[in-house]
Amino acid sequence: MVEFTTLILTFNERENIGRTIAALSWAKQIVIIDSFSTDEATEIAKALHANITAVQRRFDTHATQWNFGLAQIRTRWVLTLDADYELSRELSSEIAELKPSDEVSAYEAGFQIQILGGNLRFRVSATPDLVSNGTLHLLRRRPHLEIGDRRFNATSLRCRLS
Repeated sequence: MVEFTTLILTFNERENIGRTIAALSWAKQIVIIDSFSTDEATEIAKALHANITAVQRRFDTHATQWNFGLAQIRTRWVLTLDADYELSRELSSEIAELKPSDEVSAYEAGFQIQILGGNLRFRVSATPDLVSNGTLHLLRRRPHLEIGDRRFNATSLRCRLS
């Protein structure tokens, strides 16, 4: 199994964070970068998982927020999630079984958008652009890794978040 840390950005995610953290019960370490939420999102997350580190940082841009989060992590791999993402059991199993070669730097998976418990009838196309909507990333941390407009050759995980 690949050892990784899950990195989640939050801002007033009380309504979503419980589902997201519940789907990560198997994760060994979760780092939350919170943009000074005024709700209980961080407290809810900490109540649901024993190994959460929460750090507050004022939001300026997504890239700098993600890069700040990456600087807090020491594992070789990082799973990046928005606070309203929920991993399916199938995707969790695929991640657990990963045995990437040294040439692989990132994986990505598109997701299904759900509203009121039902799937929308279109899919967001996933691109290898790290700052794209509709994409989850599992990244190998390297000293030069920085999120921005950089493109990766990514092998896609053919699963959906639900």
